[in-house]
Order: sequence, then C-alpha cells, then structure tokens
Amino acid sequence: MLACAIVDAVRRIARAINVPLSVRVGVHSGTVTAAFLGTLMPRYFIFGLDVNITSFLETTCEPDMVHVSGETASMLCAEWGCEEREALEFEGQCVQGHMIRVNDAIACGITVLRDAEPGTKITCFNSFLRAM
Repeated sequence: MLACAIVDAVRRIARAINVPLSVRVGVHSGTVTAAFLGTLMPRYFIFGLDVNITSFLETTCEPDMVHVSGETASMLCAEWGCEEREALEFEGQCVQGHMIRVNDAIACGITVLRDAEPGTKITCFNSFLRAM
C-alpha cells in the first residue's frame, strides 16, 4: 500500500504544481544482508541479489505503476489486481513481473478499510505488509 500511496502522492503534487512528474516503484520479497559501515559517518547498507532484483523491477517499471516480483505477487490477495507481465531475464535468472494499477489498488484498499467491521483482521493488508 505504501508503494501505491507514493505513486498517488507524486501524481497529486504534479497536478498541484502543474509540472509533469512521474515515479516508478519496484517491490520484491527475499533475503538481504544489512550492515552499518563506517566509523566517522556510519551508513546503513543492504546487499544481495534480491536488492538488485528490486532495483531491476523499478528500472523496468512503467511510469506511475508499481512493479512487483512473482514472489511478492504470490503473497498479495487477488484484490490488488496484479497484472502478470512477460518474464524478464536478470543476471541469468528469470524474473516474473506483475504490475499493480495504483488507482485500482488504492480504491481496493479504501473499500476494504471502509467495509471492515471494527476489530476485523484485514488479511489483505497484512499479507501486503509482509511482502514489503
């Protein structure tokens, strides 16, 4: 949902200032190695193939869309409307991509939240947050 909210916010800003802006977002689920490096000015870094796959998904994304990997799409419920795209090759691996249409995803999220009974566990959002 955060990725969709980012795309939506950039669209709203672009309309408000009348400047053509767009954003692309890549989301992948996997393992990474994280570390603080440096002593004078420590920085937080994440490393690994899955970080590179996420970057690749962002690079190959259409403007104002969210490009998720097959691993992430499998964790999302059907209401997110992931549209399967042709598989892409990245570093000798086949990466299956799915596009999320932001307007549809935000409308789905608003509907799920509005229609939920108080105290109801919203599994759709829980699975999406686990994918992030």
